[in-house]
Amino acid sequence: MYNTINTYHIEMKNINVTKIAHEMTNDKNIRKTLGIIKHFNFFLNNKKFFGDRKNATKKTN
Repeated sequence: MYNTINTYHIEMKNINVTKIAHEMTNDKNIRKTLGIIKHFNFFLNNKKFFGDRKNATKKTN
């Protein structure tokens, strides 16, 4: 699970997810996918749940 979340985070790191979602208002599937990625990033960056991101990555590598 950590590997999957980290992959999403790396791919989306330099992209403004909210801005893209608003630009794609006609494609609900894309907006839903971006929302899921944004949701993953929230938990990934929330140290209360996952602790340090680097340490979390090392658990499965």
